[in-house]
Amino acid sequence: MKKVLIGIVSLLVAYIAIKLLWWIFSFTISLIIGLVQFVIVGLLAVAIYLYLSRRVFR
Repeated sequence: MKKVLIGIVSLLVAYIAIKLLWWIFSFTISLIIGLVQFVIVGLLAVAIYLYLSRRVFR
């Protein structure tokens, strides 16, 4: 009986650990994707701004 309980507990712990790791992993990936999108949008905005300001000042 004790071995069965230990097995169930270790399975639960492993399941929770995998869930946590997967959550952290997916959260990190979504964060990186968000940062990359933010950087790309920022660069595009800067490029458009520079392009427009050059055209206006000429």
